[in-house]
Amino acid sequence: MFQKMRKFFSGKMIKGLPFLFMLGLFGVQSQTASAAALCVTDPQLGLCPLTVSLTPAVGSVPPGQSVSITLVEGGILQLDVTIADLEVWMIDAVTGDNTPLAWGGGWPTYGQSRTVNTGALTHSVTVYARAMNSQGVEAMTSVPITVLAGTINVSANIAGASYTITGPATLPGSGVSNSHANQPTGGYTIVWNDVAGYTKPGSDTQTLSSGGTISFVGNYSGVASTCSYTGPINWVEPTGLECSVGVSYNSVPVGGQRTATDSDASGNGYTGSYTAQCVGSNSWQYVSHVCNAPTPTINVNF
Repeated sequence: MFQKMRKFFSGKMIKGLPFLFMLGLFGVQSQTASAAALCVTDPQLGLCPLTVSLTPAVGSVPPGQSVSITLVEGGILQLDVTIADLEVWMIDAVTGDNTPLAWGGGWPTYGQSRTVNTGALTHSVTVYARAMNSQGVEAMTSVPITVLAGTINVSANIAGASYTITGPATLPGSGVSNSHANQPTGGYTIVWNDVAGYTKPGSDTQTLSSGGTISFVGNYSGVASTCSYTGPINWVEPTGLECSVGVSYNSVPVGGQRTATDSDASGNGYTGSYTAQCVGSNSWQYVSHVCNAPTPTINVNF
């Protein structure tokens, strides 16, 4: 391969015989444009000895999509010369990572083509290509590929909040703060779910642009969010078994449960438990209970 792979950035080129090298994006939404190619005019021939170009010059894809790039050999004079060396690579615009792209190898004569694949793109990249023909003529170029993605932030004022976002992607979530990075661009709508004891926020729609951020905020409102109770709890089984216990519950949040346990506080030998849940505004909801008869005692007299 090339001894100095990154001579591309210096713009330096070697002169020689005519040759043409083209890149094309297929299956990608893009803007048709004439490709800008790097070229040095041969002083003897009076024309560009070798170019590397791409048409269309600008491409864009949603995140996670693989882009196929087809390299096609051609020549100004269509001479039967071969490519002696070829490199194709891409540089991530966000991380700066440099990734070589495999193109299949074995480049023959005029008119042949090879296809390379970028793999799933999560950030915008620039694809670079560089070639040298059998006469030692070198040329290179680059093309940007924009990944259309942004970030969606969600916040709420209660821990029990939950939601579903729909649009180019579907994003469920819960809690007071979430961030959904690297999402496709387009319109998104959030729908908040019900929480016992609260009035849920209304839905909201926003548009995410490439490289941008949108934020959804959900403020639940309504009844008191805690329950308190001090006093006795009595529960009776259909068979007549009775359990009871005194409790003191303070500032139990909506959705919180408390279990009262009778370890024979009433002195009648019965034991059990009673569970209730706070549903808001000091309102409790029954969950479950159990009450057990005492273990019989057997006396043996001699």
